[in-house]
Amino acid sequence: MAILNSDLMNFYYQKRFKSLKVLRSSIERLPFPKNPDKNIIKDIEEKINKRLDGKNISKNDIDLLVCKLYGISHF
Repeated sequence: MAILNSDLMNFYYQKRFKSLKVLRSSIERLPFPKNPDKNIIKDIEEKINKRLDGKNISKNDIDLLVCKLYGISHF
């Protein structure tokens, strides 16, 4: 869910699928990492869990990890 809700994927979706509606067929065509770095996935999960527990973790912190997952240093 972190990937789907990330600013990176939102940007990609808007550029790729010029539709205001979110369609299942479009979501199925989104690029997900084939062999994601398990350490980054673990870090994302930990930050999400901390955020859900009320800790001060910003969405930006999670977005940066999603970018790292895709090998993007600046977005």
